[in-house]
Amino acid sequence: MSGVGARRIISRSARRTVASSFWTEASWRPLYPTTITKRSRVTFGIRCVLRHVRRSCGHPLAPNVRLAAGRILIPDLAVKKGPTETAVSDAADVVLVCEITSPGNAATDRGLKMVAYAAAGIPWYLLVEPSFADYASVTLRLFRLADNGYAEHASAKHGETLTSDLPFPMSISTGFLLDY
Repeated sequence: MSGVGARRIISRSARRTVASSFWTEASWRPLYPTTITKRSRVTFGIRCVLRHVRRSCGHPLAPNVRLAAGRILIPDLAVKKGPTETAVSDAADVVLVCEITSPGNAATDRGLKMVAYAAAGIPWYLLVEPSFADYASVTLRLFRLADNGYAEHASAKHGETLTSDLPFPMSISTGFLLDY
């Protein structure tokens, strides 16, 4: 069908319904409160800091981590062995996993996910804990895999820098993560 008849396949009322169902910028605002925007900035800061480190060591990012058959987690950041980035990486290939807590998932990041990553044998776990009230401070805790799960290897409170030579040389300033 061509010409004028082709335009009549969708009625005017249907076109109005379709046009009004699209989201506008105002529709998105309630979905992304200020705390998520600030959390995203902390996430971006961690990615920036670790970008140089992981590139110099030849470790790409792993967006999804397969802990076992049928069990895949999506950490905030994961670094894997080897030169190739893949959509899903096996836990055996992951060097470090990083979780950034938020008001809705802090207990999961400190508990269930930490236990799951340890059970899968991921050797390093970086926990980033911003203050939820105003995102004016952040604490970093780096854990290494031990006999009974993870043991704290290094930490940095607000105003300090987390420094470690393992799993690769890194230095993460808490001040840098909040410099936005």
